[in-house]
Amino acid sequence: MTTLFKLALLGSLAGALLLTNIYLLGAPVETTAIASGVRATGQLAGIAVAGGKAGIEHIEGLTFIQTFSRPLFSRDRRRYEPPKTEPPPKPEPKSIVQKPLPPVEPPNFQLIGISINNAGSRALISGLPGLDPQWFAEGEVIGDWKLTAIADAAITVTHGDQNVSINLYPENR
Repeated sequence: MTTLFKLALLGSLAGALLLTNIYLLGAPVETTAIASGVRATGQLAGIAVAGGKAGIEHIEGLTFIQTFSRPLFSRDRRRYEPPKTEPPPKPEPKSIVQKPLPPVEPPNFQLIGISINNAGSRALISGLPGLDPQWFAEGEVIGDWKLTAIADAAITVTHGDQNVSINLYPENR
């Protein structure tokens, strides 16, 4: 064979490949979902629908031929989305019955005086067992009670969720 004949043969083969590529460039690309549960058994893509169901159920079950039978870098290619399942129903909340707290004895101390100045507010309390009258500030504990507020003529003490107001000048005095 002569060199000219070899060049002509190579040129015709290159031209045939060029025409084949031009034809394939215009051909539509198959991008539909692959049927689930189908193994490649001689079919190029395993597109046959198994059991009347189409779509991918488990991506791990795809074979090499099924995976690469569709274009990997197509604009139409979508990410794998697992089948949507409904979340389990939420259990109904159980009602919590709280036992009422036992009644608390009212405070057994007396308010003798109130001092409100730039240094703060204080209340003079007497009647505590074994103690002389003492000054208490807001937030301090008096027996089982916490002093929560001091006003001009009354204080408020708290025990748990029970609030009691003690007047400096009670009406029944």
